Amino acid sequence: MPIVSHVQLMVPMSVTAPERVGDKWVEGLQKEAGRMDQIRKAQIPDEAAFQARIARPSHQGFSPMVKPTFYTRGGLSGDEVVINQQANIEQAYEKYRAGLDYMFCYGGWRDR
Repeated sequence: MPIVSHVQLMVPMSVTAPERVGDKWVEGLQKEAGRMDQIRKAQIPDEAAFQARIARPSHQGFSPMVKPTFYTRGGLSGDEVVINQQANIEQAYEKYRAGLDYMFCYGGWRDR
């Protein structure tokens, strides 16, 4: 049975602390966000790890839920839906990496 991890991250787009809280609170949030980013990169450092830890388990969990006799409003069969999901998740690494890199490094809290 594959191991599927569930991770929830919340990194504020802008960190504006009330005056009474001070810089220590902001620095703590930034430090924790940096720590989460390092852990995330250690767990899924490249596309091979993404495929092994996210893409394959995602497809293995999704495919049994779609009945082959199912048809979408657009006319796709259940088998075609499963094939499309697999193709999409297998090609999702760059989008995954770019989105998290943007959030943690270039467009998120470090630029504030």
